[in-house]
Amino acid sequence: MDLFQRKIEARVVETGPDAIQVAIKLNDTFHEIALTLEVRPSDRIITGARAEFIRFPYDRCRDTMARLDNLVGVTIAPGVWRTVAREVGGKDGCTHLYELTMEALRVAMQGFYRYEWERLPQEERLPFLRRALAGECYIYSHPEFKARFLLEE
Repeated sequence: MDLFQRKIEARVVETGPDAIQVAIKLNDTFHEIALTLEVRPSDRIITGARAEFIRFPYDRCRDTMARLDNLVGVTIAPGVWRTVAREVGGKDGCTHLYELTMEALRVAMQGFYRYEWERLPQEERLPFLRRALAGECYIYSHPEFKARFLLEE
């Protein structure tokens, strides 16, 4: 017997000068929820946040969507996790919106790195990633490694 399934998909796109959009969608046994964050990469400030409850178990679930307005103006920086927990989660929030927002922030960081990478001269790209991801990634934390990049650029 299949008791539960969940799938989360995410995408980050550049939508204009100094603008990216993070779109993330959760689809599980009981829910289908889409979340969109608009972010300004230059200062990593959230400029927009909205959700769409497509499928949900209770008639009052949508009440929690308005809490996303509390994220507008928030900077994606150390401490943002506590802000999201306070503003989106908790007894008056939605655990799924909280979870999606947290994943959207992680995905946004990947988008920031790519956004900055694309604007750098070729010779500055690897040093940029080594600085940005040292302590976070095995490969970038060990400059003594001569790792071979396996994906096409």
